[in-house]
Amino acid sequence: MAILKIIQPDEIIFHYVRLPIKREHNSATWIEDLQREVTILTFEPKPDVQLCQQFYADRSFTDTHISGLFIDHNVVISNLTREHAVDKLKYTCNSHDEYTCNKHSRNPPNKQIIIKASQTSKKQNNHYSNTEVINCPTLEEFYRSWNSFSCVEIMKNINVDDILYGDAHFVKLARSILYGSEKPVEPISSIDNLIPVNGHVITERFSFLTYVSIYSAVKIGGFKFIFFHGKYKPTSQFWDKLQTLDAQIVFVAVDFEQFPTSTHSLLQYSFYLLLQYGGVVFRENVIWLKPLTIEIRKYDTVASLMNPTEISTGGRINFNILMAKTGSKFLQGLIPLHQQLSRDYSKTETDFALNAYHLYEQQPSTLFLFEDLMYTVNCDQKECFSKRDNPRQNDKLAVFLQFSASKTQLNFNAEHLGQFRQLDSGINIILNDV
Repeated sequence: MAILKIIQPDEIIFHYVRLPIKREHNSATWIEDLQREVTILTFEPKPDVQLCQQFYADRSFTDTHISGLFIDHNVVISNLTREHAVDKLKYTCNSHDEYTCNKHSRNPPNKQIIIKASQTSKKQNNHYSNTEVINCPTLEEFYRSWNSFSCVEIMKNINVDDILYGDAHFVKLARSILYGSEKPVEPISSIDNLIPVNGHVITERFSFLTYVSIYSAVKIGGFKFIFFHGKYKPTSQFWDKLQTLDAQIVFVAVDFEQFPTSTHSLLQYSFYLLLQYGGVVFRENVIWLKPLTIEIRKYDTVASLMNPTEISTGGRINFNILMAKTGSKFLQGLIPLHQQLSRDYSKTETDFALNAYHLYEQQPSTLFLFEDLMYTVNCDQKECFSKRDNPRQNDKLAVFLQFSASKTQLNFNAEHLGQFRQLDSGINIILNDV
C-alpha cells in the first residue's frame, strides 16, 4: 500500500516463490485484499528463485532484462515520490512535455533501483552503472532522522494495534497509508447512545448452566431484560426461579427447523439480532462477575480477543460475548463477509473469528476490543479451576467456562457467585484461589 500511495506506479509486480496459506498466517488475507482491490497489481511466480537470489546478492538484473524499482519484502516506502523515482530511473520518453513524460510514460526505464533492508546484504555493488542500491535504515535509525530517508526496514511483524495510537513518525506514516490520516484511530463512541443492557442467550435447551448464567447476568451484570432464544419454553424449577428476579426474563421461540445449530448459522443469527435490536449476546457458559458500565456501553461494538498473545499470527475475535448498538457499523460490514464465508461448510469457528478480526484491521474505529471483558477457566467433570496466572483476572467482567466433559453434569450453588461450592455431588467451581 505504501508503494501504491506514495510512489503511485503504473504497475506493481509481486515476485514470489510461495504465497502464504490463509490458515497459517493472516498476511494471506491482506494479499487477497490486494488482489481484489489493486488493479495494477500482478503476481509473478518465480519457482527457480533466481530473481530472489540475485536480489539478495545485490546483483544487477541485466541478465533477466528487467528494469525498474525492486523493493525488498520487509521494506516500507516513506519518502520516495513518483517524480523522484522517474528521475532516478532515467526514463526514455518521446514526449517534449516533461510533465506528461513523468506522469504518464509507459516507456521502459533505462535503470534499476534496488531498495532493500540494510540487513539483507552488507555488500554494495557499484560495478553495474545502470544499478543503484538504496539501503533502508532500521526503525531506530529512521526515528532519529526520518525525513532524510526514502524507506524504512521492518524486521518484525507490525499489528494494527501497534499503530492506532502514538506520535512516532513511522506510526503516523502507517496510519496515513492504511487509513488515510495520521491522526490516532479512536473507536466510535457516544455517551448519548448507549448499548442497551439487554441480554440474549441462544441455545436449544434450557439447562442448569443456562440458569446460572442468566442469574449472574441479572444479579451481578445488572441486566434488566434477558431474552432466552430456544426451541422449547423452559418448564423447570430453575426457570421459575428466574421469574422471581428483579428483571424481565423472556422466552423467544425459534422455529424448530430453522434453529441455528451450525456455527455459521448461530453466529449469523446473533449478528442480525444485535444489528436490529442492540444489546449483548452471550453464551450459557458465561458467568458475569461485574456490572456493565456506561464507559463500556458508549462504544458502537465491543468484543475481545480469544488469545491476545497469538495476535502476531492472526488475531481471533471472541464471540462468547458480543455487545453492539442497534445499527452497529462493525456488524454491517461483518454480516456480508460472514455470509460469503459461510458458503464453505468446511469453515470452522476459528475461520469466522479470523475473518472478523481482519475486518477490525481494515476498520478499527468500528470495534472496541476490551481487554478486560472476560477470561477462561477449564472445567472437567468435577471442578472448574482458575489459577492466578493472570494478574488482571479480578478486573474482568465475566468468566467463560471451558468444558472438557459434558456440562450437563455440572451442579453448584448459584447463590454464591464469585466462589461456587458443591451442593451434593461433590462438584465445585472455583473462580478464586483458596
